[in-house]
Amino acid sequence: MNNFVVVETPTERAVFQQDAKQKSDIKVSGRCGGEATHVKIVASINGKLQNSFTVDLSEDQSFLTIIELGAGGWYHLQFHAVCGEKILATTDVEKVGVGEVLITAGQSNSANHGYPKQNAEDDRIAALGENGWQTADDPQPIATGEGGTPWPLLGDLMAKEINLPIGFVSVGVGGTAVCQWDPDIEGSLYSRLQQAISRLSPTGARAVLWHQGESDTLNGTSADSYVAGMKKIIYQSHKDANLNLPWIVARVSFIGEDHVDKQADILAGQKALVEQGLAVEGPTTDDLVGAKYRYDSVHFGQRGLEIHAQRWLDVIKNCFHLSY
Repeated sequence: MNNFVVVETPTERAVFQQDAKQKSDIKVSGRCGGEATHVKIVASINGKLQNSFTVDLSEDQSFLTIIELGAGGWYHLQFHAVCGEKILATTDVEKVGVGEVLITAGQSNSANHGYPKQNAEDDRIAALGENGWQTADDPQPIATGEGGTPWPLLGDLMAKEINLPIGFVSVGVGGTAVCQWDPDIEGSLYSRLQQAISRLSPTGARAVLWHQGESDTLNGTSADSYVAGMKKIIYQSHKDANLNLPWIVARVSFIGEDHVDKQADILAGQKALVEQGLAVEGPTTDDLVGAKYRYDSVHFGQRGLEIHAQRWLDVIKNCFHLSY
């Protein structure tokens, strides 16, 4: 009889958001074949046993349950198909992380429109794409563009601070205004955020990092319109996440010297979101202008990406007190 165990979730390099007690609920699913009656799941970090779980198989020999991993880190999960006390088959899922997960969204400077591409030095920095989790080297999956982002750099900085896996879900789209993310419009870009929130269930994300505003400067969007549009997006994300998913909104409006006179409205809108308790004030990037920071006058070059990442780290540390 053909004995086997196949794991559907979690996949390798998946990162799950830890809670206030540095624990996380992980959905595990798969199926066994042959004579197996249950599956035993063994969780370890660096070869040290952390926990084990036994799950009865359903009539079709599938399994689906939630396990709690009680410490942040890079886990090795081993799945045993078992009958009685006998192990019939075994499979492993390497590198399942419990740590910090961030959704990044907005327009080009949140997406892959910087230069050059960045690579994560720490192996624990991961990114969620259409086909699952992967190493978080640029270009980030899902986001538009083929260039660089600050996110691998931010991941490395965060990992040095807290010594945990870091996961990114980047859904930004270049050249987009707030109105294009309107959740009330069928087919709008909001579906990208919605899908990210859904795929991160049940543990969710630490926050949404929103870097956007340049296109609204270009369009002459008023402060009130910017606030109204962002409110709809933020409120809908709370409904979809079934919690008040924190938002960190960057102070960004620069789209070139020809439009400086229109920046004030966008900055005022972003400030109002913070004052109304809808978002945390994120990093400013409007001061990073010129060839030293932007390779094409709009999108960040190497130095701009480095400073962008550092400023996000400073805000995240201050907001969530992440230091272990």
